[in-house]
Amino acid sequence: LLSPCVSRRALKWSTPRQWAFKASIKALKNPTLLQGIHSVMNAPRLEKPLTYALSKVSNVDRRILESKNALRMPLSTLDVFAYTLGEIFQTEYQYDAPPFQIPCYFGMSVNDDILDYSLTEEIVRRNFSQLTIQRFTHPYHQPPEPPTFEWLNREFSKFLDVIG
Repeated sequence: LLSPCVSRRALKWSTPRQWAFKASIKALKNPTLLQGIHSVMNAPRLEKPLTYALSKVSNVDRRILESKNALRMPLSTLDVFAYTLGEIFQTEYQYDAPPFQIPCYFGMSVNDDILDYSLTEEIVRRNFSQLTIQRFTHPYHQPPEPPTFEWLNREFSKFLDVIG
């Protein structure tokens, strides 16, 4: 598990910000609104202001959104994205079942800008009895620029050695 969202409670977004995302998800599930939002997202004149606004609302580094061409996704991907966000807001692991017995390798930054590390680790610990943890210290949920092989090797080689 690399930086998993195992509980909506782990989101660092404020309540009003979460309401805004939930309303957006609802809008994206309407096919007519989905098409309209997709058209607006792909308007070249609006790319910079929309990227800036999305960065501020989501607390995701603008460089990440730009490097992934976040606004230039196909309509089908936007639809899947809406349902994925919807699942995030409904995710809550149950503690009444015994922990999974399969090995779990958990890696996450203690400085994640979207998810609370302590709460995420606590939930993962409750759900997996054979747990190997790798704490990272980068200041983000995912890298602001596309990772290079060298960066991946430097940042993750110890973690990969642990999982064999």
